[in-house]
Amino acid sequence: MKRKSYFLLALFSVGFILGCSNLTGGGSDLDAPTDADEAKAIYTDASNALFDAIESNSKSLRIHSKAAQALPEMNMNVNWKDDHVSMTGTISGSGTIDFPETGFEAGKTYNNVIVMSVDVDLDGTMTELEVADPNDASKTYTITGTISHTMNMDNTMNIEVDGAGIPKPTGSLSVTIDLETEYTVKRYDGVGAKFVLTFSDTKNLDLGTAPGASQNDPTCGYFATEATLKAYTVDGDLIYTTKVPLEDTPWVMSEFMGGAMGGGGQGGIEDNANQALIRSLLGALDKSRMAEGYTETVVGSVRTRTYTNYINSDTITLDGTEKTTFSSAELTGDPVAGAIDINFTGLSGGPHQFILEMTKNGELPPEYTKCTVNGTDMLNDYRTMKP
Repeated sequence: MKRKSYFLLALFSVGFILGCSNLTGGGSDLDAPTDADEAKAIYTDASNALFDAIESNSKSLRIHSKAAQALPEMNMNVNWKDDHVSMTGTISGSGTIDFPETGFEAGKTYNNVIVMSVDVDLDGTMTELEVADPNDASKTYTITGTISHTMNMDNTMNIEVDGAGIPKPTGSLSVTIDLETEYTVKRYDGVGAKFVLTFSDTKNLDLGTAPGASQNDPTCGYFATEATLKAYTVDGDLIYTTKVPLEDTPWVMSEFMGGAMGGGGQGGIEDNANQALIRSLLGALDKSRMAEGYTETVVGSVRTRTYTNYINSDTITLDGTEKTTFSSAELTGDPVAGAIDINFTGLSGGPHQFILEMTKNGELPPEYTKCTVNGTDMLNDYRTMKP
């Protein structure tokens, strides 16, 4: 599973740290992680590789809707059994996004602009199961232990726009999670531990009053919630305790839920300086899309939005164009190309000329081909940004 996880705000605290030792027991020898950071990395990397293997060995259906604003439907029937694993259950998810193409109008209410649902019921036992990093087959992890996981999440967001044109999210977030993973991991270099991660929670939030709710984050930052991870020797001696944001694990489907937000999401502390700048520019553009003031023209299959000395609600001034190319003059279906070329004035360190270009081929994800700020190439920064 190629993971670009939703709303990454990964800041974890270390309970305590012991020196490096050799972990013995259970018929295997493991070298201890050097610190809690490495322990967390081993657990999350191995878990991501395990989830990728679960997906690869399951009957999995992902339907990409022809609607430009639909999320892919996910429907996995898990029945993976061999000499090293017995994994059964179901993982499903669906969602729609319906922001108005022409922006929000003052005094109007827009219902169901984002609707998402995820259900997980998964149980498994692994015995010396070897899984590999999906991006580097030389990085393997040998896993022995169990996972028990149930999750139900329903998220609906509406937008109420006041008389001044300011949008406010309303709606609900309902989530129940009961997650326990308990397995020993031996990394390809012999380093590892027995890891126990537990998390149990039930939330019912009103998006109209919940802290953190916004049109860029219908989950109110929920995936930044931290679970407790403990690392033991295989003999059961505790060596590290740390915190892991749910979004750093594959088990809560944050990638799927994050698909609604795209590159202009909430973001987090893992951004480098270039990514933080890009995110602020995208945020300024998002606020400009949600109100009247730009002009829009259509020539053939190309729609162009032009911002001329346009001042958004944060007093950021935009000058430039945003072009979207469709496969037909009806402007329906997925865009096949897009280009942003806008100058932003009013942000710290500005002005900033931001250029972003992409192409899209059929059902494949968009391919971003250019990203610059004031002529500086930031394409790799954009491609590796966490939504």
